[in-house]
Amino acid sequence: MSRSSAFSLLIALVLAAACDSSYTSDPGQSDGGAVDAASVGDDAATTGGGVGVDADLLGVDANVVDAATGNSDGGACGAGCHVMFVTSDTFLPTLGGQAGADQKCKDAAKMSKIPAIASRSARFVAWISTGMQGDPGMGARLPAIGTFQRPDGKPIARSVAELLSGMIKINIVEDESGSAILTGNLMGAVWTGTATNGKTSTNTCGDWSTTNGGGSIGQASEVNANWTDAGAVACNQSKHLYCLEQ
Repeated sequence: MSRSSAFSLLIALVLAAACDSSYTSDPGQSDGGAVDAASVGDDAATTGGGVGVDADLLGVDANVVDAATGNSDGGACGAGCHVMFVTSDTFLPTLGGQAGADQKCKDAAKMSKIPAIASRSARFVAWISTGMQGDPGMGARLPAIGTFQRPDGKPIARSVAELLSGMIKINIVEDESGSAILTGNLMGAVWTGTATNGKTSTNTCGDWSTTNGGGSIGQASEVNANWTDAGAVACNQSKHLYCLEQ
């Protein structure tokens, strides 16, 4: 098969998967052997007949494949896909609880230079947890299914389970407009109060209402468990927030 023919096949498979809403009921495989759109956007697309087409081997720009699925750079995200970013601004933990933190994320998204994010600003909430250690926390607010990506379209996690596994695919250093924040010397620290499993961790600065005590943070530069649970710091300082599209 020539490179041009393989490329045409790849795009056809991607478009077929994007149009087949039945794949959302089983993220691993569509009914009738259709292609998993999430898999196509990353490493490969595989038909029910077992014929694989690897975009990298074809020399296809990942942005072209993403454009076919709706997961293009510039914050566009198809059905079942959720954008995550870290705020460009930092905040004291006196956020006004979870609702106040959510509003910070909506405000940040609204100011985004990426139209696809700004137009959906009302959908964003903060990745923080409240309550006692071990409470359901942020994990209870996640969608049942879906994929997660940065504003540049690069995948953070291909499922909720992967997002809560303690290892994500890429760090969340891009802010609401797609610019990378500074991360050295704790500059990339993020208020989370959230353990890797999505439950409330030990410290939440009084459920995000005080500068006394300690608050659990994540590190935006990390892809291991430290991305959301990197220990605790004093609450008398400002940190970023992660924002998640629901």
